[in-house]
Amino acid sequence: MKKSMMIALSGLFVVVTIMLCTNTNKVYEKKKYFSSPNEIIEIINHKQLGALNKDGVFVTTSDFKECLSKRKRVTDSNFNYYKIDGEILPENNTKESKEFILDDYRRRVSMLEGYTVPEKLEVLTLTGIGYSTSDLYIQNKEVECSNPENIDINIVFIDEGEGWVIDYFWISTNGGEDVLYNQ
Repeated sequence: MKKSMMIALSGLFVVVTIMLCTNTNKVYEKKKYFSSPNEIIEIINHKQLGALNKDGVFVTTSDFKECLSKRKRVTDSNFNYYKIDGEILPENNTKESKEFILDDYRRRVSMLEGYTVPEKLEVLTLTGIGYSTSDLYIQNKEVECSNPENIDINIVFIDEGEGWVIDYFWISTNGGEDVLYNQ
């Protein structure tokens, strides 16, 4: 009886371990490939970027996930905006500002083990209005935002070999004084 009990407990342990180690959250697999960062900007400006799931938790839409690099799809994108209306302003996209953003990006990814900075990079700052998920409410079956914010989104686009994607963004309000997300 002791031997059969040990075999049964060992089997139960193996089954429980397999169940715990199996990841049910798979990485989002891309279906669309962008030939330029401008195509991604079009998605950001014209598509819904987030939604509430059936549990009431904010999740990134598949349209926005298509814009993210594999590294950003594996980790939490931490992009909590329902919608953005932005534009590329020349005064916010100077050579100096782009170098500053690129230096910050390189410094941050240099801390990641096994990650190499791609050769093809492009940097843009998108300036506009962001509709934060924390300020959303529903009125007449439509999603409304009670407090739209003036934001700047500094974005580093990379070419993963299968098209351009967002690998890094830095969102700030009040002309860069308040950093909201630095990913």
